[in-house]
Amino acid sequence: LDIAAGDRRYEVADSYTLPVDVSVYTVQPHAHYLGRRLQGAARLPSGEVVPLIQIQDWNFDWQDVYHYRDPVPLPAGTRVEMSYLYDNSRDNPRNPHTPPRRVTYGQQTDDEMAELWFQVVTGNEADRARLVADLRAKVRREEIKGRRMMLIRDPGNVALRDDLLLMLTEEGRLMEAAEEARRSLALQPSSAAA
Repeated sequence: LDIAAGDRRYEVADSYTLPVDVSVYTVQPHAHYLGRRLQGAARLPSGEVVPLIQIQDWNFDWQDVYHYRDPVPLPAGTRVEMSYLYDNSRDNPRNPHTPPRRVTYGQQTDDEMAELWFQVVTGNEADRARLVADLRAKVRREEIKGRRMMLIRDPGNVALRDDLLLMLTEEGRLMEAAEEARRSLALQPSSAAA
């Protein structure tokens, strides 16, 4: 996320293809104050689209876990898709910045996020393990991008650098991890991760 000041229609989208069958029990959308429209859907292998959530006028106070009346079965090969629209203009009554300023990914409420979480159950333990491993790799790649974005704003943050170097190590990107370790040690020689 990198939303320019004044941008009324900044959109992000992502998707994930399920490697196993699941039943979806809950959905939890997550954005901060600039979020306007949040939607998620499942595109089944047959091409049919199953809406999973749609909020046309997002409010930060609506961050919650929403339970489906009945579990939503999704077969392996289903592509779960999300699309979020942000408004970083003066016209957004929830914009915390007057005047609007550039907003990037971050953990603070005046930063921004685009996350869509689901609670799912697999049919067996082997499928659960496969799903967890596959999804963990996708999430880690996204978290690496996020840590890099946060370090642009806060290059002296040793905890962020240490998180990044550990994630890079897990990804097998050892040269990049070693560079982050050198940067972390230059800032804090006692860094355990580095």
